Amino acid sequence: MDTLGGVRRHKEGWVNSVAYSPNGVEVVSGSSDDTIRLLEVPDGMLRRKLEGYEYSVTSVAYSPSGVEIASGSGDWTVRLWDALSGVQHHKLEGHEGKVNSVAYSPNGAEVVSGSSDDMRWVVNSGRHK
Repeated sequence: MDTLGGVRRHKEGWVNSVAYSPNGVEVVSGSSDDTIRLLEVPDGMLRRKLEGYEYSVTSVAYSPSGVEIASGSGDWTVRLWDALSGVQHHKLEGHEGKVNSVAYSPNGAEVVSGSSDDMRWVVNSGRHK
């Protein structure tokens, strides 16, 4: 069995969530070291490190088009990132607890997040084309 060694590159924390890009070229991982990392498949080389959180990144997901990444965190926020540049373009607040999970709708127009407080829909992620 071949392995993708790059997921171990979060040296100061454990990996909480991983997802493949729709085209299978990258893997995104979220970690307790407060970072998101985009790694090449199959060699695990680090392409990009996304920073801005002060708490553990608990969930990550690629949009169906692959142009955006959603992430959830222990800081109660959902953030949307440009998958190519790594720039955060939305910080969505409103949860009253750790965000445990994020996912895109099949067309990429909506993001759903699950938390210990409830579930929230973020309508029109703005990047689904």
